[in-house]
Amino acid sequence: MRKSKKIRFLVHRSVTLREELQLCEDLLKEAEIEFDLIYRETLPPEPPKTQIIVDPDLLGLNQNQDPPGPIMPQKRSKKNDSEDLRVLRRKISNATHPDKLLTSSVENQRYKEDLFKRANTASNEGDIVELLRISEELGIPTPTLTEESYAVINERNNKAKKRISEIKSSYLWNWHLCQNKEKKERLKNEMLEKVSAGP
Repeated sequence: MRKSKKIRFLVHRSVTLREELQLCEDLLKEAEIEFDLIYRETLPPEPPKTQIIVDPDLLGLNQNQDPPGPIMPQKRSKKNDSEDLRVLRRKISNATHPDKLLTSSVENQRYKEDLFKRANTASNEGDIVELLRISEELGIPTPTLTEESYAVINERNNKAKKRISEIKSSYLWNWHLCQNKEKKERLKNEMLEKVSAGP
């Protein structure tokens, strides 16, 4: 029972981090667009000959660090899948495969076909967290995970935490979310100076 709770906690933490990261990335994109408009307004009246692209390094986004690796799993070969992933994929497939739903209601068929598609995508990406979410949704008992699976989940969580921290420590983030008008203006001016000074 304790293992099951530990896995559920890890899954919940992973999902929460993914959602937080997505929100941070969305807000950062909004901030980039807003700042780009402000930057363009501060340019001299003659139109530039080339497109202006604000360098994220100048806005404190990268802070002289290597760009983070992918947070979300990438498509890869199933040959190297852990036994955990293969067993989970098989159990989900048995519960959701369209051929096994012929006597179910149309609504149930659609629901399980959606789960089947999500599971295939998660499987192709090696996303054990999503497979665990789907298995929990289907009432499939939580399997015991290997240390390798725990390590993969923890590594992805750590990458997400690192990227969230990088975003939240950037000038752009702090400027965009600042509620104090004077501080927001000061941050904007500092960013404009950095961008105007160039690399």
